[in-house]
Amino acid sequence: MQEMTVRAKQEVILSAGAYGSPMILLRSGIGPSQHLNETGINQLLDLPVGENLQDRVSITNLGEATMYVKTDPLKPAGEPDLQFLFVGSLPDNILSAAPVINLKQELIQNWFSLGTGRDGIQIPFYLTKPKSRGTIRLSSPSPHTPPLIDPNHFFCDEDLDTAVKGIRVIQDLVNSTTFRSVNATMDPPFYGCTNFTFDTDEYWKCAIKFFGTAGHHPCGTCKMGARNDKSAVVDPDLRVIGIDRLRVVDASIMPEIVSGNINAPTIAIAEKAADMIKRDRRNRK
Repeated sequence: MQEMTVRAKQEVILSAGAYGSPMILLRSGIGPSQHLNETGINQLLDLPVGENLQDRVSITNLGEATMYVKTDPLKPAGEPDLQFLFVGSLPDNILSAAPVINLKQELIQNWFSLGTGRDGIQIPFYLTKPKSRGTIRLSSPSPHTPPLIDPNHFFCDEDLDTAVKGIRVIQDLVNSTTFRSVNATMDPPFYGCTNFTFDTDEYWKCAIKFFGTAGHHPCGTCKMGARNDKSAVVDPDLRVIGIDRLRVVDASIMPEIVSGNINAPTIAIAEKAADMIKRDRRNRK
């Protein structure tokens, strides 16, 4: 491996994403003491790097149309807790995509009654504001080794309860006048949870844990917060707390995941950071 030294006159901007940025900070000695000691990395600064990992867990994904639903009547109208997608195909048409969404082909084949000449849709959904939090850790000091990612999906029981509500929303749709007009039906019970009575909440909790997958919207691992916030990695100006002239600019700085897809908010973070960087450079002159 070739070593190279690069020096910055103004400041360093770290923008490697919710997985890459914490890995670089950790390998640079910025992170939790215990983890750095276990990994054999000399600590430069004790910060909660790699904590607060959030992702909008999906009960499968892909989609062509979307719908937001607020299942808790006590929450404000603008705070949906589920996002539904509508996919104009049956699972036999997405078998080739199974590795991409981390599902085995045998699982899809057993979960759905595959056949020819059928029309249908899939209705996967996301938890928009999951309560569960995961971590990202180093597997070794080497930059050539993959990280240890623990999404910790459904660690919080409230997330699992919300997902069951999502199933009930789908059932209400299928039983609606519009869906009944085209003889819509749901596919047979999930083969992996036959020890539970079909259509009970416990049955669906089993199916959700078995079938749920990452939503691929990771964020939060270099959390933004006040400089005296022990759970924060960067301050409101995105500067790494305790390090001079080092900023993180990507989805990792989100304190809490947004209700929708994170692409546009990440672009907004970059635009805001650019304004702050230009402001600070003018003030240093």
